[in-house]
Amino acid sequence: IKDARNPVLMPDTPWENGASQPNVIYDHDDAIFRMWYTVSDWNAWMHQFRFKDWNAEEHGYPYSVGYAESPDGVNWIKPRMEGRPYLDHPKTNVVVTGQQKAQAVRVMWNPGSTNRPERFLMTYKDNRPEGKGAFCLAYSDDGINWSEDERNPVFTSARDTWQNMIFDAFRKRWLLYTRPVCYAGTANVPDGPTENNYKRRVAVMV
Repeated sequence: IKDARNPVLMPDTPWENGASQPNVIYDHDDAIFRMWYTVSDWNAWMHQFRFKDWNAEEHGYPYSVGYAESPDGVNWIKPRMEGRPYLDHPKTNVVVTGQQKAQAVRVMWNPGSTNRPERFLMTYKDNRPEGKGAFCLAYSDDGINWSEDERNPVFTSARDTWQNMIFDAFRKRWLLYTRPVCYAGTANVPDGPTENNYKRRVAVMV
C-alpha cells in the first residue's frame, strides 16, 4: 500500500538537483532507519560529461552519496554535518563523492567475509585512472564516515546500472548481479531486437 504521505524524500537542499536510488536499512542497535541515496548535480554532470572542463572544487560532483535518517521510515532528516562541505556549503549531508563520482550506490550489512570490522559495506561506481565504470567498495561503522578499500577499484567497466552484490553464506562466495559488457544480438534486424534492448542483459559475477 502506497503511503499517503509520499513522496517521503525530495531534493530540497541547495546541492541537490535530484535525490534518487534510496537504500534503507533499519539499525536495531540505534533504533533508527538509515538511508543512503544518490545526489545528482546537473551542473557538475554537464561540465564532466558534456563540456569536458570539469573541476571538482569549482563544479562539484555529478553524482554523490547523501545520507538521511528517520525514526519511522516516513519522516526523514538530512543532517547538515561538520566536516562535510560541498562547494560553498560548509555543512551538508554528502558522505561519499568518489574521485569523479559516486554512482549506483548500494549499502548492506557487512557480513564479515571482507575481513573488515565495520558494520556497513557500500558499493558504488566511479571513474578512475584505472578505467571508467570503476566498481569500488567502502566501509563504515556509523554510516557517515566511510573509508575506501585499499584495493579499489575492484574491477573496471561496470555498466551504467546498479551493481547488486550479495554474500552467499552457504557457499561462502559473493554474487554480483550486473549488466554485462556485451551485445547479445544484432541491431537493425526487421522484426528483431532494437538498439534499445539488444544490449540490455543481466549477468552474474562470482
